[in-house]
Amino acid sequence: MAAPKLRFKEFDEDWSKTTLNDIAEINPPSSSLPDKFIYIDLESVKNGRLLAENNIELKNAPSRAQRLLQKDDVLFQVVRPYQQNNLYFEKEGSYVASTGYAQIRANANSSFLYHMLHEEQFLSEVINRCTGTSYPAINSKDLSSIEVYTPSLKEQTKIATFLSTVDTKIDELIQKHELLTEYKKGMMQQLFSQKLRFKADDGSDFEDWKNVKLGNILLDYKLGGNYKNSEKPTMHPLIKMGNIGRGSIHLDKIEYIIQEESIDSDDIVKLDDLFFNTRNTLELVGKVAIWRNEIPVAYYNSNLMRMKFENNRFMNYLFNETSSLKKLKAIASGTTSVAAIYTKDLLKMNLSIPSDIEQTKIANFLTAIDQKIDNVAEQIDHAKTWKKGLLQQMLV
Repeated sequence: MAAPKLRFKEFDEDWSKTTLNDIAEINPPSSSLPDKFIYIDLESVKNGRLLAENNIELKNAPSRAQRLLQKDDVLFQVVRPYQQNNLYFEKEGSYVASTGYAQIRANANSSFLYHMLHEEQFLSEVINRCTGTSYPAINSKDLSSIEVYTPSLKEQTKIATFLSTVDTKIDELIQKHELLTEYKKGMMQQLFSQKLRFKADDGSDFEDWKNVKLGNILLDYKLGGNYKNSEKPTMHPLIKMGNIGRGSIHLDKIEYIIQEESIDSDDIVKLDDLFFNTRNTLELVGKVAIWRNEIPVAYYNSNLMRMKFENNRFMNYLFNETSSLKKLKAIASGTTSVAAIYTKDLLKMNLSIPSDIEQTKIANFLTAIDQKIDNVAEQIDHAKTWKKGLLQQMLV
């Protein structure tokens, strides 16, 4: 006896227990590949969306390009499946997928099958059957043998239609987030190239921007402590170089100062503290981000320099605009994997700076855009959490 906790009122029949192999064909044999096609690899898909369409010729195709797709096929990520970058393929034309995916062709409702593959219990069964450490993967035989529960075709269709509507809402939010992000990028280019200028409150023009050395406008700076840390939670979260993004701080992975360490109270992080990443790879060294009280208490480590300016919010945007990023890359020293920007070189960096009042206007304008971006990101997270709950309630 099996039935979901949440279902449409017109259905009351038990769901049938079966295996994935009984309701779909796994990796159906393909005819010969076309001379030209769009190749879908593991980097092409994220959150159920096809991000890139790479046209290639068969003679130049990688050996993993083997899955010739048909409309309504489902691509299930078999390498590192916990990432869940699966795809419900709804296009026409010549598309070939990597063997990093299982190509699944449903016998009944493909959309229902796609949603079922994201159900928590199914994913748990997949992960339990994976082999390998760095790139855990499940083979097609083990995937096809996983037990699943399915309802009638009519109920499958009803569930799939409803969940697809939820996905459409999430996609709309993601597109809104992307548009706002691109709008911010464009406005930063306009503002920092001075093609777009604010006016003073009385309508007059602001004075010309001044060329200065960073050291002449930097009020204070301090490196964090060299603290021993681990993933074991303590009362002292530690902000490290991996938490620093371009303009914002990410806490999806956080480590903690170990309990035995003596902590300098000056290393506690405060609102609007601006952090500069002094050591990283050549590509990432020089990242700058501002602290927005993401969590109540945190400290920072020795690969980060805390900088103080008259207007830290403005400087956060200035450091992350295109010309500043190029300047920072130019003063980085080291190899591709281990690089540094030394304080003496950073202090000599040339910058173009507006008046204090114009700095405030620019910072307030860009902060307002950031708040809109953050609000939409929060809506996306809530929608995804809601959908995850629906999958748990509406599927067996």
